[in-house]
Amino acid sequence: MIAIVSVLLALLAPQSNALISGDLNCTTYNGTFFVYTPAATACSNAISDASCAVLYPVAVAADGYPMPNNNAERPRPCYTSAAATPAAIVQDMKTAALSSCAKTCGLCCQTSAYNCANVAFPRLTCSTITRTQCTSPQWRTIIAQDCPSACGFCNDGGCVDAVPDCANDRSVCQAVGMQEIKDDHNCTEWNPNGFVYSWQAVACQDVADESYCKSRYPSMYYPAIGGGVNRPMQCYTFASTPPGTIDEDAKAAAIALCPKTCGYCCQTHAFNCQDKNVNMACWTVTQAQCVSPQWRDFLAEECPATCGYCGDCYDLNPECPKAPEVCTNPRMQDYVNLNCRRTCKRCTTGFTTTSTQRPTASPSTKTSPFTKTFTRPLTNF
Repeated sequence: MIAIVSVLLALLAPQSNALISGDLNCTTYNGTFFVYTPAATACSNAISDASCAVLYPVAVAADGYPMPNNNAERPRPCYTSAAATPAAIVQDMKTAALSSCAKTCGLCCQTSAYNCANVAFPRLTCSTITRTQCTSPQWRTIIAQDCPSACGFCNDGGCVDAVPDCANDRSVCQAVGMQEIKDDHNCTEWNPNGFVYSWQAVACQDVADESYCKSRYPSMYYPAIGGGVNRPMQCYTFASTPPGTIDEDAKAAAIALCPKTCGYCCQTHAFNCQDKNVNMACWTVTQAQCVSPQWRDFLAEECPATCGYCGDCYDLNPECPKAPEVCTNPRMQDYVNLNCRRTCKRCTTGFTTTSTQRPTASPSTKTSPFTKTFTRPLTNF
């Protein structure tokens, strides 16, 4: 009898270890009990922390508020109007908590910034991404594109600052000496020393002749694979002196006429479609594979955007660019129409243009004969 009474008293006695009850969102089971995930408190409260502490007082003073890997009980007003647990979730109470004090309530993972789908074939394992990676310049841009829900990037459309503190000093956006950080990063990738041009940046030919492109877009140095120099400013703005705000008309003209000179090949029609990523992880494809006769047909079907084969525009013979004279040789027309379609501009899409008209408007008018048809989103290869 004494043993039975002891057991009953033990069950009725207050427990020293808190348990998360009611709403188990933003938690994970560690083998013993539910604990909060890092994403539970990875956001900031919409109102002051002090105000949230008044609205949502700690459930058990000794345990404190939700934190990663602890199992402190959530403040009950975060999810219910009941005075004691167990209690049913009241959605109105939870909605109010999410809109004002998501961090205090350990519900950050359910805010809009964390509530989206990751890509089907991410370059990283989204479930293992750490908070350190979320703030790392080396990882942020990749995570924003592939695993946005892991770091709260769902509302950013895949475009985040590589340096997380940029918003603390917006003056850098107009500082002449800081332009290498701010300018157009399309067709670039991050390496330990900064942004450099991807091979797709220069994987095409200029539509206009080289002398025209060099005169319209003058520079001592031009984009090259692995290079980190700025594009000629005229490639993306009509401004005459730096800094120059990106102007879509100026950029569209550069893409239409001189994409290689400006390092914009990845934004031409040939790269402007969707990879399938079904039978091949397209982000692992190399330039050598794209031009390999053994891979080309397969990649044109599976990874056209990665290789620049959108619209079925590619050379069957990878040596065509080395002999451009075949394009105008009357005796080679049947051959080039089949084997050198990209080099000789025989495609109905991709590198074929409907006009080679030169812009005639003064830059100061900010007009261009080229329509803004290049709408590929910001992408770092």
